Amino acid sequence: EVARRMQALSDAYTAFKKAAAKGDRKPLAKLRDDMAAVFVTLKLPLPLTDVLVKQLRDVMASIKSHERRVLNLATVTARMPRKDFIRSWEGNQTNLEWVEDALKRKQKWSSALRDVKDQIIAEQQATIDIEKTTWLELDELKE
Repeated sequence: EVARRMQALSDAYTAFKKAAAKGDRKPLAKLRDDMAAVFVTLKLPLPLTDVLVKQLRDVMASIKSHERRVLNLATVTARMPRKDFIRSWEGNQTNLEWVEDALKRKQKWSSALRDVKDQIIAEQQATIDIEKTTWLELDELKE
């Protein structure tokens, strides 16, 4: 029984890797659900479960850290109003054009935002790298 489940998980993972290699994100959600359905039937030892949960928490902490740095760069360093930041940032966490779009609004804080532009883009790129590593988009990771 265990061998059958592990083989099913292996098959689902192989199909997932093939779809991910093609860059086709659409079937990834279904393939991920297929893997999850098999995975939850496994009775894993508690220490292994703890390791997996810790890895997930570490990824989430890393994402929050990058977002917090961008928030501080924009609102503290560049003095962008927090309300404006939150309104424009939502949904643009991995949009590398976000800073340029914010600069086009020509606000009094624009010159200071221009000074931290490269740092903000670096934080966004780090978040994009996490998405690529986990094969999950940011909104899927946050679920």
